[in-house]
Amino acid sequence: AARYEACPECGSYQLQVTGGDEMRIKELEVE
Repeated sequence: AARYEACPECGSYQLQVTGGDEMRIKELEVE
């Protein structure tokens, strides 16, 4: 997934989606 790309699931923009950060962001959304 490209950086600064709209999230295909929620349609929101995430600014730090790279490597491990992407996993952490997804975990935070679930919680």
